[in-house]
Amino acid sequence: MSLSALLVLPLVQRRQRHPLVDPWLFRDRRRAMALLAAFLRAMSYFSVVLVMSLYLQTVEHLDVLSAGFQVMLMSVGAMLASPAAGRLATRHPARLLASAGTALSALGIALLVLALSLGPPAPAGLIGLGLFLTGVGAGLFGVPNTGELMSLVPAHRRGIANGVRSILQNAGYLISSVVALALVAGHGTSGPGGPDGLGSPLPAATGGPAALVGHHRMALLVLLGLCLAATASSLLRGGAHRPVPPPALTTPPSAPHRPGPGGSGGTKGTE
Repeated sequence: MSLSALLVLPLVQRRQRHPLVDPWLFRDRRRAMALLAAFLRAMSYFSVVLVMSLYLQTVEHLDVLSAGFQVMLMSVGAMLASPAAGRLATRHPARLLASAGTALSALGIALLVLALSLGPPAPAGLIGLGLFLTGVGAGLFGVPNTGELMSLVPAHRRGIANGVRSILQNAGYLISSVVALALVAGHGTSGPGGPDGLGSPLPAATGGPAALVGHHRMALLVLLGLCLAATASSLLRGGAHRPVPPPALTTPPSAPHRPGPGGSGGTKGTE
């Protein structure tokens, strides 16, 4: 039902005089591809934290604190890359930077897939490198993609555009969490578990550690595919153009209006 409502929403919004989601944003290919890339990037990035934290705790048997510190490498990478992306965005096209960011995240996720294929136990250095590169790619993507999107809409519509971008990103986070958990749990068909008869959330109960690793690897492969789709969307946004840096604020402010000798506005009053 939720998917049907999502498909019907654009049709309903097109007939509204003041739509909640402005269809005008999607009529330009650069705007539409920037929004789609943000949605797919959110889906691919967010659940890497979920999948890897579950893997480190259930397969590698790390405690919560140790697993958290290792997964935190993604945030460190994003924190270091974001300021650099802001400086690079003034000299290089957003299409190039955003696509390089999603491609770098795809490389990081691919390294995580490789690490899980070599384990358990998976090489800790390879996991750390994969997490770090995934975060760096996310930091490199966000600033130029959002900046170009804002530059493609007039000032009075930038709030709407940013709101739509935020909605798509949050939807991507939610959908990716559901998909990743379903894949890690073995599609919910691992067998009865617990007094309620529902499927067990831990495939290791029936398939063993090898099956559990396979479920985590499958989830990462799906996230890798979404990240590659985000790269393709970013590249398809249209011809790259070299951004113009903002002008320096060297023009002095205009002089305040002073009334003339005859009164307000420089006109003589009448008696």
